[in-house]
Formats: sequence, structure tokens, C-alpha cells
Amino acid sequence: MLPRSKEHLLLRYEFQGDRSGLGEFMFLHDHVWFMGQVRKALDFWLGIRRGNCVSWNEKWKCNFCKFNNCSQAIKPNTEE
Repeated sequence: MLPRSKEHLLLRYEFQGDRSGLGEFMFLHDHVWFMGQVRKALDFWLGIRRGNCVSWNEKWKCNFCKFNNCSQAIKPNTEE
């Protein structure tokens, strides 16, 4: 089991080719929220729940996901 996370976490983006840094972000860590997000993801991956719809802007990501047969995109509201 991993030790409990600190109050602040550092998120680091790296280029996979040479592991050069692309950016770093420091943010507050909420253990309860984080564990809820992990549980939600695990429930999906283990087949306990169905996937959620993605936003229309995020639909392109479905082309790279092995779970793309489960997802749908929410079309933007064009009525004004």
C-alpha cells in the first residue's frame, strides 16, 4: 500500500520520447475527492458501471481508447 499523499501534489507532464519536461503544476490534494475519482474509474474498468458521455469537444479522444465502444458524446447546445 502506498503512503497517504501530502496536502500538495506536483503534476509533471513529460514528453514520452526523451522524458523532457513539458510543464509542472502544483495543486492542493483532497484525499476524499481523489479516492472517489479512483473508485469511479475502477468501477468502470471492472465493468461495475457504464461509461459516462464525453463532451463534444473531447470526442476525438475516443479514437485512441480501447473502451470507445462504450462512450457517447454529448452534442453542444446550439439553441440560442
